[in-house]
Amino acid sequence: MTEADGVAFKGSTIGTIIKQKALDIFCKWINDMPVLNQEQHWMACGLSSIWDLTNTDLAMEFLDCTRDELEQVSRPIVDKQRRKQYQLPTLVEQTYDIVVSLIDKEHNVKKAASYIQQIKTRCSDTERLLETLATLIKIIDTNIFLLDPDNTTRVTEYDFITQIWAPILKSLIDIHGVLRMKIGESSPVQGIVGRKRSYSDTRVGFKVDLRLLFDSRSNEHDLLSLEAAKAGDSSKLCHDICKLMREAKDNLDASLQHVLKQHMQTPFLSWYMHTNGACAHVGTVHLAQAGLYLALHESKIHIPRNLASLQSFKKEFIALISMVFDLERNALMIKKSMDSLDCRKDSAMSRHVDPDDYLEANSYLPCMRPTFYLPPRGQTSLAVLPENLFGTANSICIPSMASSPRHSDLEPDEYGWIAMDNGLLYHIHTGITADRHPFDEEA
Repeated sequence: MTEADGVAFKGSTIGTIIKQKALDIFCKWINDMPVLNQEQHWMACGLSSIWDLTNTDLAMEFLDCTRDELEQVSRPIVDKQRRKQYQLPTLVEQTYDIVVSLIDKEHNVKKAASYIQQIKTRCSDTERLLETLATLIKIIDTNIFLLDPDNTTRVTEYDFITQIWAPILKSLIDIHGVLRMKIGESSPVQGIVGRKRSYSDTRVGFKVDLRLLFDSRSNEHDLLSLEAAKAGDSSKLCHDICKLMREAKDNLDASLQHVLKQHMQTPFLSWYMHTNGACAHVGTVHLAQAGLYLALHESKIHIPRNLASLQSFKKEFIALISMVFDLERNALMIKKSMDSLDCRKDSAMSRHVDPDDYLEANSYLPCMRPTFYLPPRGQTSLAVLPENLFGTANSICIPSMASSPRHSDLEPDEYGWIAMDNGLLYHIHTGITADRHPFDEEA
């Protein structure tokens, strides 16, 4: 059996290789042969069509390849998934640096907070980002005991969720008010339905500690899943990350079913976070090709132990903002698609439907694959492989999506025109592209 992903590697394709290797591990595992935690991770991901690229060394070990070979096969497909990092508004960046200096030189947290409160701005985004900065400072200043690693045995993982992670994320999603937070072990619908297909007596899918979601009229659309630990060992961390990757894949599959082709503006992705005390690993899952999902590392977040380390947290603060704003873009794609469907229903009711104005599903749908779920605890022999693991004969490769133009190594001319790799010209100040320079004679 072969997958239709088309990512050639060592005489086969990546999608085929990771699934065949996962099936080999599955045969050992179901027959009670020794299987390492990392092998179980590769098995569960591979049987869910996920290529885990979050750790380069482990990815090389799994594919039995060199760093150069991995780079050569992964770089083109990974580059298509990259997005621009958010840039702080000038006033917010300036304020962050001034607040750091006030705390560093005067050791005066109240003065720093007062400075933020007195800033005047007409931009609502800037105003709320400043409120988020004030919230971050308060969280760090009032949780010295919790953030001290020497006190790990005296606190719980839910202390970190409710006093650190949830307040920070809540302040970020309140900037635009698009998303909602759900705290406490809960299971998104997609995971419940998928697992019930495999194990009819199972009541829940993946349970996660915190979710960020978008509410449409009657559905919850999960966009971020967070699992928390306090001081987890390597076994627990490996298990949690594997669960989160598959949960993120389920969230991605569910969301893609609600996005119309005309509203698919950027490559759609799903986010996950794994927190371990005051640290977090942030990753994304992408449907990159037919039957091939990518799990990518996005950032590591280390909440400072005290405000003396606030300056070094700036990049991580921006990474969290960038993540939430990306989730909001996903929510907007879902909302626009559902609004279009509502308009179509209203038109059908009034019999004013334009036959040429049809709504088209996005091209990702035939490329999706099922997720692998572990059987109930202690019942390994009941494990069920996903149906159509390698897809059907009708599977197609995902078409390339529009991406930012790639410039040649030449410098732009004095008017801002620069040649691109595809032979076109690009104007760096306006984003305009042209097949010839305006000063050249027409062919």
